[in-house]
Amino acid sequence: MINFIQIGANVGNNANDIIWRLARENDWGGILVEPFPKTFGLLQENYADMENLFFENVAIMPYVGEVDLHHSPTFLNECQQASTSKGHFMANTATTRVPCTTLEALVDKYNLRDQPFELLQIDAERGDVAILLATNFDSILPKYIRYEMINTPLEQEHAAIDHLRSFGYQPIKDIYKDLYEGERGKYDQLVERKPYLHPEEKLPPLGPGKVEVKQSTPEENRLEDREKKKFLHMQKIRNRSALVDAFRDRNND
Repeated sequence: MINFIQIGANVGNNANDIIWRLARENDWGGILVEPFPKTFGLLQENYADMENLFFENVAIMPYVGEVDLHHSPTFLNECQQASTSKGHFMANTATTRVPCTTLEALVDKYNLRDQPFELLQIDAERGDVAILLATNFDSILPKYIRYEMINTPLEQEHAAIDHLRSFGYQPIKDIYKDLYEGERGKYDQLVERKPYLHPEEKLPPLGPGKVEVKQSTPEENRLEDREKKKFLHMQKIRNRSALVDAFRDRNND
């Protein structure tokens, strides 16, 4: 049984991976997608003790074919944040050509059309919105979709929400964000599908200039702002350290 699809599974057991914990605690089966070959190998090793898991060493894109994956020339385990977006991280100075497919093609491969499942988790390093906008969710039926939004421009945020609302999804509070300390803050958007939604019931888009309002207390906002600043600061440190390592290795060659 498939309970989840995770796009951008990395190595599995890192501090920010909710699937690592959810799959084990709930005995979930699912599909783990990771495009970077070295990371993919560790992902398989880390989940070797679990059954009913399927692994796909591909990138998810709006098309089927190949794509350049930008990554650090030095392998940094869970800190290896490979991306199809060039310049996403300063450390990503190397490029590897990898196969890619669409979310719809992946769903068809596993015969999941019209088959409800619990969670679609996406962390594609700036590729999240493109994946969502390229997907028709009429017959792809996760109850929840959770995707990264911290590096997403506001207009793309709105476009993603509008697209998902057209299939009956509504933004809700992120019920998963407190699973790990590293997940605190508004880094991810969670949406939930309205049960038994008919086409005529689909929610209208937000429209130009309209923003989905999230109710938070002033104290929650202050805490989230502090966590976001802390996250961005640590991100800069990781990127700077990786870049130094990359130049050091290059000079030693």
